[in-house]
Amino acid sequence: MTGRIGRMKILLPLAALLAVGAFFLYRDLSLPERAKEAGTLRSLPDVEAQGLSIDRTIKGERWLMEAQRAEKSGGTVRVWDFRVRRSSPSGRPVMELTAREGLYDEDGTFVKTLDFSGTFRSAGRDYVCSGGEAVYHVDQDRWDLARGVKVSRDGFTAQGDGGVIHRDGRISLRGGIRVTLEVR
Repeated sequence: MTGRIGRMKILLPLAALLAVGAFFLYRDLSLPERAKEAGTLRSLPDVEAQGLSIDRTIKGERWLMEAQRAEKSGGTVRVWDFRVRRSSPSGRPVMELTAREGLYDEDGTFVKTLDFSGTFRSAGRDYVCSGGEAVYHVDQDRWDLARGVKVSRDGFTAQGDGGVIHRDGRISLRGGIRVTLEVR
């Protein structure tokens, strides 16, 4: 009996890792027909894992995702207390995001985070960003920010109801924008 329980303790985290890896493969390779032939996230068993870590190179950039807990149910993977780091091919940090909770879908079209904070690099400068919700659109390589957002750097702070972080690092804020400058 203990041998069976031991195997289950190994198989469940492995199945969760495979589910998250399947998402990255589907998204990175952009081969929907091959993904359909090879199987889908829905075809994997529903699992829950503790202490998940995935390290991948995608289009020359390093992506590291770590989650305290992950749960795969149907075609959706939900993660809690997680961090995503993205580095350039030269190893320079491009983006780091932490969030209380997140999820992504089987189609690999979006990643949604709740109560996020992080940093991103634009034009050689680091910006700190936080807010209520961030949705990453894979096909457009763009973050949509909602439920309040705050961006700051070197004594400059901008807040708005929402915004967008574009692939090139530009950020656009919208609704109820307030800017604060610290004069030294």
